[in-house]
Amino acid sequence: MRRRACKRCRALQPARQGREARFEYKRNGTRCLFGCFNIATGQVLGRCATSRKRPDFLSFLDWVASVDRQRRVHVVLDNLNTHKNTHQGRFITDWNRRHGSRFVFHYTPTHGSWLNQIELWFGIVSRRVLRHTSFRTADELVSAIESFIETWNGEEAHPCRWTYDGKPLVRSVSAMKAKMDTARMTLGRLLKQSDLTSGMNVRVHGDHLLMGRDEMDTPGEKSETVDRVRLTRLTATQYGLSVRRHTGRWERTPFSGSMPEMVEVMRT
Repeated sequence: MRRRACKRCRALQPARQGREARFEYKRNGTRCLFGCFNIATGQVLGRCATSRKRPDFLSFLDWVASVDRQRRVHVVLDNLNTHKNTHQGRFITDWNRRHGSRFVFHYTPTHGSWLNQIELWFGIVSRRVLRHTSFRTADELVSAIESFIETWNGEEAHPCRWTYDGKPLVRSVSAMKAKMDTARMTLGRLLKQSDLTSGMNVRVHGDHLLMGRDEMDTPGEKSETVDRVRLTRLTATQYGLSVRRHTGRWERTPFSGSMPEMVEVMRT
């Protein structure tokens, strides 16, 4: 959670008909809050840092590991790159090995960080500590957050009770999966009609239809499907076309339209 220390330059101008509340402020620095919410007790471990780089995150995990000595600890995280292993190294795996491999990491779906209960607590901090508050320095911001954490743990800590059972979300995901599977079969039929199916594989990834061919880096080794073209579902009938560059990054093209129109673009 990243927050600015803002000093109010003049009193808040309250909202009135036809105009939102207004205020002017001066920025006095930024701090990042790392937080760990115990879902069983509601207790919070929190630390402010000047950045949220991987060393900052791993240092915070070291503190969590020193406090929580259970044999098995489950940790829920979002998909921020500093929270995961990358092509540059197995940072999280190596950290876990140093701590006896007793941590199990679970990652929320993309755009689903709201499923992590620490976000509920961050919302409480925003409403009760940060909103419409004036901080002359970054140290004042840190002091206010640390004071709130102390008060919370001493007087208010409690587990959060979910009231959302997830069933509407499951139904929505299932419906989207069925639609994308139907789109995949339709695309396969259109590609075959256009003589574009030679070695072409089509698969679903979220709201994308990925098209690729089997390629081998070394003769004799098992081939691997390399995605080259992507159709992204924009509406029920419209798709956007992207191509994969040699660097591995996807680049959107100016073409969008119905699936037959996108197949025609690929054919020409």
